[in-house]
Amino acid sequence: MGIFQFVLNYIFNTKMKRWNLVLVNIFSLLVVHDTATTLPGEQILSTTIESDIQQIKSTINSMNSTLSDLTHMMEILNRKIDKQNLHMQATADNFENVQAQNEQKQPFEQQYDSSTLKRINTGRWHEDELWCFTENDDVIVDVPVGWNTNDRAYKTLPRGLRLSKSTIPNAGSGVFTDVFIPLGTYFGPYEGVVIYDIDDGYNDGEYVFNVYKNWKILFFRDGGSLDTSNWTRFMNCPRDFMELNVEAFQCKENVYFRTVRNLEPGTELLFFYGWEYAEASFNMKQETFCKGYNGTIHQSTGSEWICE
Repeated sequence: MGIFQFVLNYIFNTKMKRWNLVLVNIFSLLVVHDTATTLPGEQILSTTIESDIQQIKSTINSMNSTLSDLTHMMEILNRKIDKQNLHMQATADNFENVQAQNEQKQPFEQQYDSSTLKRINTGRWHEDELWCFTENDDVIVDVPVGWNTNDRAYKTLPRGLRLSKSTIPNAGSGVFTDVFIPLGTYFGPYEGVVIYDIDDGYNDGEYVFNVYKNWKILFFRDGGSLDTSNWTRFMNCPRDFMELNVEAFQCKENVYFRTVRNLEPGTELLFFYGWEYAEASFNMKQETFCKGYNGTIHQSTGSEWICE
């Protein structure tokens, strides 16, 4: 039974009893009045009838006012119920969207072959393969975009970061920050398809990360395709150690990144690709890459191991 129907039933079940009594009194008085036309005291009876009629009118007006108030209260209550229903529906829709995005953001596990999946899930990892952030660390989160989406890498770029011409010559686009990012801020993981032969890499493996377990190659993660990668593929390699401000590290089967300096707005994010890449691309050996670094407090960084 609805609330409005309940209120009406209450009114008629309680108030109508009073109306019945009043009407009975009026009927009795009318009968008396009809039969007493020849009796003395007719004026007294007429006054009594008029008084009862006024009482009836007053009662009716009071009930009408009560019904009006109840109707207004019902309208307010219905509006609140409608608003609450809309809020609950929006919450449910948002939950479904987040759930769908999370499902889309987990494409990699299904790509592993059975042998690799077994190696991932069994045995211990080397301590250098367990550099994972915690709930207490600052983390920059990608914009969630469905896997294998057209130009996905561009669309995952977090707010506060932008793509622009790199400060590294002939490097194309690079990633810049428009906001201050403190040292020790994490982001990632590096995303891409899983391959098991480096020769299968996109563009001669230019965007391939080696993933290890106990210092043995587990697989390669290739972020070459714009549709099956994220924005981290656009970060470039610095020309020397003093340009470096981000480092890559492994957390089990994923590769993440961490800032090793405070990054001011307008700074390009640069991480070291490795000595093999530095020699092949820049013809640069370790002593050249590290020549500007002397280990003083004025050159402090969170990634000194490269040049130690």
